[in-house]
Amino acid sequence: MAGTKRKSATKTAARERAKAAAEASIKKERRLLDKAEAFFLETFDFEKKRQALKDKIDRLQGELASLDPVTARAGQLVLSMKDEGLTNKEIGERLQLSPQEVRSFLLAGERNADDDKGDTERPGQNNDQHTTSTSGSEEGALTSGQS
Repeated sequence: MAGTKRKSATKTAARERAKAAAEASIKKERRLLDKAEAFFLETFDFEKKRQALKDKIDRLQGELASLDPVTARAGQLVLSMKDEGLTNKEIGERLQLSPQEVRSFLLAGERNADDDKGDTERPGQNNDQHTTSTSGSEEGALTSGQS
């Protein structure tokens, strides 16, 4: 019997092993909870930052949309180049514009010319034709850009 443990010693050893395993499991669970908490704090900040950036993008896109480069004055200048006999392609090459951009500027210039005529013409006059007068300074600005 000297080599055999008593039943109570075996139970005590088993109890100690179970207690150690439970403590290890609890420690592991605490570490995992700490990591999960850190994860959620990190992703919460990320989501807040992400939403703030999305809001900023929306605001900037609104500002960008309001910055229409097709102004009435620019349209008048493109229209005056058209009146000088340049084709849309030639205007686009000179101003580095796509064909669609040239058309947009021409339409803006025509709208503005029609608006100006509507203010000064009597009812019953034909507003279909467009004439754009350019002063000497406008012509100088147009020709100075041509090299």
